[in-house]
Amino acid sequence: MWYKIEKINNISVGIMLLTNLYLFSGVFGIPSDFIIVLCLFISGIFFLINFNITHFINQTNNWNTVFYVIISIPLCFIDWIINNSTPIFNDFIRVLIYCFYFSWTYSFYKDFSKLKNWFLIITSSTFVILAIQGLFESSNPVLFSLLFSGSNQKKVLLTRIGGSIVDPNSYAGLLSFLTIIIYFEWFKKDVLYNKIIYIVMCITTLYLIELSGSRQGLLMFLCFLLYLFFKNINVKKVIYLATSLIIIIVLITASWNEISTYVEKNPTASISRFVSGDNSSQSNQSNLDRKNSLISGINLVIDNYFLYGPGLLNFNSRWENFSETHVPHNGIIFIFDQFGILGLVPLFVLYKIAKRSLNSKIFVFFVVIFIFYSLLPNSLFYCTAYFATFYIDVKYLLTDSTKNE
Repeated sequence: MWYKIEKINNISVGIMLLTNLYLFSGVFGIPSDFIIVLCLFISGIFFLINFNITHFINQTNNWNTVFYVIISIPLCFIDWIINNSTPIFNDFIRVLIYCFYFSWTYSFYKDFSKLKNWFLIITSSTFVILAIQGLFESSNPVLFSLLFSGSNQKKVLLTRIGGSIVDPNSYAGLLSFLTIIIYFEWFKKDVLYNKIIYIVMCITTLYLIELSGSRQGLLMFLCFLLYLFFKNINVKKVIYLATSLIIIIVLITASWNEISTYVEKNPTASISRFVSGDNSSQSNQSNLDRKNSLISGINLVIDNYFLYGPGLLNFNSRWENFSETHVPHNGIIFIFDQFGILGLVPLFVLYKIAKRSLNSKIFVFFVVIFIFYSLLPNSLFYCTAYFATFYIDVKYLLTDSTKNE
């Protein structure tokens, strides 16, 4: 009985964190901050109950979290003295919640078969929730925005969808991760119904990424599709590719007027933003914002003499006093902005994650993570990144235990 209660709590908190579902809590008259604190409390309690030092050390997420927490405290003090920055605890709390939750999950499910089942439940449930949100938001953005306003969250009315993830790039990135994990854990090409369901899922993912207007998400998913094609390449696949390309070229040529009309009417769609490039006002503005954020990020590193940073706690205050642009749209620059030369530590952890993915024969998953990390600001502090890294850890430890046996 207790096991079932804990399992329900675990899955509920996981879906809540992964989808930011707490942002809808205002509809029921409950502040979203209360739900976040509740998730922190539940994860923290069960983390302590199930704590296992070996399990804790085995997860690369925890290496980063320990570094973020321990190093941020002295950096906060140093930056307060030098720049009079004010600590903000958002990212600090986020990494603690994710650390507690995924450590609890790893220790709670005693064997890898249960963990595999957990991944299937989480990925399939999250995918369905995000798909419903995306379709609902695209059909009625005003109502969707009003639901967010109930929890005092700002939801800008755009034709680009983001669901409860809010940011379209993060939304598209999470969809890509979910679809890839389901491929590795569930897809069986010899089972017809399984194959049909997965093809429908891939088409749905592409459609939702298109609605989100995320060029980054499109790049991530196309990277995975290329992996599927080149995996076990043979003459038959080459013939299929050549045939498909010819058909696609003929269809594009025959329907060029319709495509041009679609691009004009849907300038925020991902394909439109790719095709239009700098000719699209939104694409041009997005490219300009990214460029300015990167320049500002590099300038902050220089301003800190590449030796120190404000850490997790003081970064937002330091950045607001330093630049009016968006935070750097690059995880590597972002890390050095926060930690200075000590940013080499999380980069080393990223290298370890790459090695684990290679040993687990899912290196393509790391490549997709790296795209996500390179093109999104603050990406290492997202639940999506923690979830993706957790998957690599589990696959690696499963492979490692199998070798030992």
